[in-house]
Amino acid sequence: MNINTIFQEIKFLFGAFVVLVIMFLAGCSSMTYDKDANFDSDGLPNHKYLVGGGLDIEWKAPTAGTAYLVEESTKKIIKTDYLDPEEEIEFSPGKIDEEEAKKFFGIELNKLKFSLYFIPTTQE
Repeated sequence: MNINTIFQEIKFLFGAFVVLVIMFLAGCSSMTYDKDANFDSDGLPNHKYLVGGGLDIEWKAPTAGTAYLVEESTKKIIKTDYLDPEEEIEFSPGKIDEEEAKKFFGIELNKLKFSLYFIPTTQE
């Protein structure tokens, strides 16, 4: 191998590396958090998508989209479900054991606050 061949290989490898770095950075920038997106900084749906709450929730989707059941005090998403138009979602925990609730959520039973959010698949 002569020196010119080695330099050509180095230039090729360097060029390929630069292209990969650019592709990686472009991909990462498209995954950055957007404050105006559907979720807040805690990763929960924005408040504008709140459609219900409480211990006995029954709700029908007006359009296709995703429903998120959230425990607000702990900021935990408990359940997500994709819903078709007119499909219903129900939530009723029934009798909740205080010890189990404290173990799962880390807070007292009387501080639990469940909310239902719905983010339509197509948005205006």
